[in-house]
Amino acid sequence: MTQVGLWVVGGLDLALSGRRTTIDFPDGAAVGDIPDRLLEVGIDAHSPKYLVVLNGLGWRQFPPEQKLKDGDVLLVIPPLMGG
Repeated sequence: MTQVGLWVVGGLDLALSGRRTTIDFPDGAAVGDIPDRLLEVGIDAHSPKYLVVLNGLGWRQFPPEQKLKDGDVLLVIPPLMGG
């Protein structure tokens, strides 16, 4: 298993029982696996509702085949204010 940090803000922390946790990905998981894994915990990474960041950059900036590593960090930010 590959453990990736998951940091959430803006109310998602209440739904996920805390601001910082880890989620497990199977060995060999890649960036392209992020949306399916996040959907399992109730976060739609494809939704414009959320900004999903991997190690400081938007997750879509990485090649989908790039392997995830222990210690990678996902940050999920929902809209914090209306327009």
